[in-house]
Amino acid sequence: MVFPTPSGGFTALTYVDEAVLLSDRIIMMTNGPAATVGEILHVELERARDRLSLAKDTEYNRLRSKVLTFLYEKQRKTELIKKNCNYFN
Repeated sequence: MVFPTPSGGFTALTYVDEAVLLSDRIIMMTNGPAATVGEILHVELERARDRLSLAKDTEYNRLRSKVLTFLYEKQRKTELIKKNCNYFN
């Protein structure tokens, strides 16, 4: 699934799901050309991971939610800065 963001970009939820499913660590970056590491999320789910089983797993869903929250909160902050800065008006 792909959803539009307020800035005209897109967030692909399959990438979020796959990041949690396949990774031991997810490094989330801040927005923009001066992007930096915003947060590092350690994924400590047992291996081998089964996508269908994990769909009901509380830890998997908590991690997935953290990634989505990070993406949307950072995007929202960028949009607020643009709205409040005369340069972008």
